[in-house]
Amino acid sequence: MRSKRNAVTFKTEVDVDRTRKSTNRRKIALALAGGGAHSAFTWGALKFLLNDLREHVEIVALSGTSGGAMNAAVTAYGLGLGAPDPEAAAQELLDQFWVRTSQTADLFANPYRHVPNPFWWSWNIDGTPVPTLLSMGATALAPAQLTPLHRNPLEFILGSVLDMRRFAEPAPFPDLYVCATNVRTSQLKVFERRELNTDVLLASACLPSVDWPVVIDGEAYWDGGFRADPAISPLLQAPRLQTSEESVDVVLIGINPLVRDDLPLMAWQIADRVNEISFNSSLIDEVKRLMMMNDILTDIDDLDPKVRAKVRALPALAGKRLVRLHYIEDEREMAPLGVASKNNTALAFLELLRDYGYRAAKRWWKAEGANSFTDPRSPAWRDKIEQRFINPHHWDAPTTPPHRKQAARISVQALSTVTATAPGVLAGGLPLAATNAMSAPNGSARRPPAP
Repeated sequence: MRSKRNAVTFKTEVDVDRTRKSTNRRKIALALAGGGAHSAFTWGALKFLLNDLREHVEIVALSGTSGGAMNAAVTAYGLGLGAPDPEAAAQELLDQFWVRTSQTADLFANPYRHVPNPFWWSWNIDGTPVPTLLSMGATALAPAQLTPLHRNPLEFILGSVLDMRRFAEPAPFPDLYVCATNVRTSQLKVFERRELNTDVLLASACLPSVDWPVVIDGEAYWDGGFRADPAISPLLQAPRLQTSEESVDVVLIGINPLVRDDLPLMAWQIADRVNEISFNSSLIDEVKRLMMMNDILTDIDDLDPKVRAKVRALPALAGKRLVRLHYIEDEREMAPLGVASKNNTALAFLELLRDYGYRAAKRWWKAEGANSFTDPRSPAWRDKIEQRFINPHHWDAPTTPPHRKQAARISVQALSTVTATAPGVLAGGLPLAATNAMSAPNGSARRPPAP
């Protein structure tokens, strides 16, 4: 159990009567993206959903990839154990998982562990000596060459928090889907709740530059983020979401920024952005497909009733319902962190990310969620998805406005300065202004909160 020193408390704005269960809570599904230690952001967002919104929503299905799979499995486990207060049980298990993640990483001497100090005050550790050397080593030596007797520390953490055998029982767990990538076929593998075990979760989070492939039933698997981060489609077939409702609510909790204002020019910045684009690509495509189907279903509803009945009877439209996608994110805070910090397991850092997630979920509820859940016809959810996923990525859409115009302007200006003065650069190095703009940590020079 956690010590009192590590106890996490939150002040909620909703006066919750823990002995009363609302009979009209809206059933929702959660799609949880991965991101290593950055997945602690989802820890905070789940806190808000499980605590502040417990009278409004009921989590009946979860899909997760990599770190999102860990959050999904721990949350589903807590909700399905049959505790008198399932939401409180899920929160307690999430606290245990993330605190033990930090403690176990300390025991294994995690070289990425970092807390701001006088020598490096930023949480972004991209470009610092240790991550740089480890990254260089990963390009020359594979995990099998470096650690022939490797045991993933995550295996011990999961074993201390979850009894995987319970997932195979007919207990009232939420529907659960965990994603991994088949190394041989390049295809996505979605494991359902009854198939879940430690190997499945390790496979979902297996980065090939860090861990050995995980073999399940004769097939080797890597991180599910290569094919789906996370997968939304399995949630639409979840048995506990097959209700009479005309629409399905899916809450997507994002980790990797979709839009990054600062232009990546340094090596570690490029690696960070390549990582983000790679893991976001499948999600962007799936959201586009779902929104296209939403448009089709909306157009069908406007048809003459006789024609509408014939069209809805087509096999391709069987069981199709409107999918209302809700998106919780905080690109302003997450974008400056950098890819190396996804391995930072310092408890102060994880708790900072938890707080980011909690505040982001609260903002989402105030700005969009509350209105969308009380009024099914509210366009707030659609506006958010189109703004973040559709318009900026449409081939004839204008570039989305930057979050931080100054950062975007300076980085592009630096590139223009360099390319416009190429002969001078070759002769005497980069202009000072360009060097300063390019070498700043990804997007932010703010001093982090004191740990």
